Amino acid sequence: MMNPPALIRLLILLGLTGCCLVSACSQRTAGPSAAVVKEPGLPTSALNVEPVRPEAVQAVFERSCKLCHGPDGRGIIAVAPDVRRAPQRSAEAWEKYLRNPKSLYSNSQMPPLEGKGDEEIKAVAAYLADLTQHNPPPKEAEAKR
Repeated sequence: MMNPPALIRLLILLGLTGCCLVSACSQRTAGPSAAVVKEPGLPTSALNVEPVRPEAVQAVFERSCKLCHGPDGRGIIAVAPDVRRAPQRSAEAWEKYLRNPKSLYSNSQMPPLEGKGDEEIKAVAAYLADLTQHNPPPKEAEAKR
């Protein structure tokens, strides 16, 4: 059993920790449709703004992407890359890739988004095009594959 002063200190510490977490979480969004992402390694040519996943995209992500790309899409080492760092592509190029990943990378291990409706694939493609719009375009070698 803890003595009363130690218990009070523990409760104060827990309360302060909770306040810090709430404060940090409330400052993450920069409007209703975007979250500011400031990370080293991401392009600095423009403010990095990560669009909030629309409900349709979130549903596809939960079913098809989360297992390999992680719960937030930041990737899992040696499994799948961070989707936010993918090369810049148009929505049409993303749609082609999502339907047949080997069309861009012959050794891709990503399965195509089979069984998904056209609208779901187009929504994910549009989201990825928006998400990666400030990233460098694919390298010449990648574009010719």
